[in-house]
Amino acid sequence: GDESKKEETKPEKKKKIKKTNLEFSESRPLEWTKAEMDTYYEKEVSMSNIDRIVKETADMRNELESYVYDMRDKIISENQLGPYGTDSEKSAFSSALEKTENWLYEEGFDAKKSVYADKLGALKKP
Repeated sequence: GDESKKEETKPEKKKKIKKTNLEFSESRPLEWTKAEMDTYYEKEVSMSNIDRIVKETADMRNELESYVYDMRDKIISENQLGPYGTDSEKSAFSSALEKTENWLYEEGFDAKKSVYADKLGALKKP
């Protein structure tokens, strides 16, 4: 009981606030000329195109890789394409798939999109 009375009698201290005017100067580093804006815009478009090409190339590589795995499974499955090909046809196609898969992980890993597309087209030909 005595402690609460002591706390009540203490006067609250007011915080002192000091206001100071700050000097400043204005600079606008982003005020570029039209030529500068055009230059940077062209660089951005160029980088965007490079990114798009990298993504499309990776997508095509994945498509080729998926086709190899998918078809390898389908030609051995009795529920898929297995019954529709002769042993020699399946063996030849399986060999082509294996060669393509090996190529993908070796010298073909950094190939261009068009090369992946050509390899995929060659595998899909009858």
